[in-house]
Amino acid sequence: MEKTIFILDERRLTKEFIEAYNAGKVTIRDGVGYWAKGSGKTGIIKHLPFKEAPYEGVKEAMKQAQIANVLTAAASTSVILGAIVVQTRYLASKLETLQAQVDVIAQDQHSSNIVFYLEKVTSYAGLIASARTLLINRDVIDECRDIASLLLTSLMVQRNQILSFVDNLLSYAVSQEVSPRYYKLVVNFVQTILDVVPSAAHLEFLLSDRMGRFGFSEVLLREAGESYESGLLAYKAFLVESKKSIIKGDFLLERKQVFDEVEEQALLLFNSEMNAALMRLPVGQVAIESKKPEDLLVG
Repeated sequence: MEKTIFILDERRLTKEFIEAYNAGKVTIRDGVGYWAKGSGKTGIIKHLPFKEAPYEGVKEAMKQAQIANVLTAAASTSVILGAIVVQTRYLASKLETLQAQVDVIAQDQHSSNIVFYLEKVTSYAGLIASARTLLINRDVIDECRDIASLLLTSLMVQRNQILSFVDNLLSYAVSQEVSPRYYKLVVNFVQTILDVVPSAAHLEFLLSDRMGRFGFSEVLLREAGESYESGLLAYKAFLVESKKSIIKGDFLLERKQVFDEVEEQALLLFNSEMNAALMRLPVGQVAIESKKPEDLLVG
């Protein structure tokens, strides 16, 4: 499943589409070109043509999208992102890592508050996996709209709960009373959650888009991006405080060793191009056909 990906086949694009795109009248969502807001038209202009290309990992896949021109990059990048998250084991491996972290902390800490949130994290992972299942085949969305709507609501609510949990955990781990072992568990757990959220938020975006809720999907991704950025900033502040404590000599040697181990991974998280791309809105809003006043009346 991960041997190939799909990139835009420029040779099969129509002249109308290329001219409209270059004029800023098209926005690309999930492999489909829609007329953009302000273009004077609505609906789909073209289901974009794609061709298979070797999948050599996330960075190589993204590079392939940049080879030709701006149009190829915009169209291919959006599809590559969705394909990597939905069709490959990229997301599945992150969820497995998250569940492993949950299992370790659950064995080490049995306070009712921690256990409650760990159950939430496990539930969130299940919702993410379910969203991925719905998105694997775009033809099933019409017969599963009721499921998709409930799933979307739950994903949004639990994402916010999980990010609040991250903030609470970091506040707890700052305490000097926390053992070096638990400090390590918390830091690894927080980092794993923060690495999963961008993929999960992108699934929310795709799911909403598939149901034709383009405005809502943009609100979802924008709000998710803001709350995720807050989570990243909280984690950065936590690590900065840890660094200051090390410099002042307030850290136990064991804690310093843990910090040294996680610092490199934290930098990779903060500088992740993939996570940043997953949280980025596509260029241009989809033009939605305005309903006539009489269409909005009930009864």
